[in-house]
Amino acid sequence: MRCTGWSAPSPAPPGLAPPCSPPRWWCSCRLLAALVGRSRILRLGDETATSLGLPVPATRIALVIVGVLLSSFTVAVAGPLAFVAFLAGPLARMLAGRPSFLLAAPLGAVLVLAADVAGQNLFGRHEMPAGVITGALGAPFLLWMLVRSKTSGSGR
Repeated sequence: MRCTGWSAPSPAPPGLAPPCSPPRWWCSCRLLAALVGRSRILRLGDETATSLGLPVPATRIALVIVGVLLSSFTVAVAGPLAFVAFLAGPLARMLAGRPSFLLAAPLGAVLVLAADVAGQNLFGRHEMPAGVITGALGAPFLLWMLVRSKTSGSGR
């Protein structure tokens, strides 16, 4: 079932809420808010966080689960084209050397334009939606970023 807004186009089975219903989104946001303090402690490094009494592995797992939930809700509501937002920020950071909204916004627009042009022209007489192209390019990129990220708690 695909959500097109805050409600599903077709009713959910009895007893089940649609996958992107406001209560599930709200619960995930509250979980994230509860984890903000723990994530700040994690930024100090694994050894410091452990010495402060933080269960580091459990906190990392909880942060990943909440991040995946919120990302999936965003894609369920906005469609796969919203995946560009998860791609433009890290790319801008790689290009600028620091987080840069002023670079991420136009970079996201260029990515969508390039995906749309590629979807219209690369597959002969068949057009591919821009969301399919951004998903096909963005998912491997984000997986690569996860693999190369430091998980030792370097404090960054």
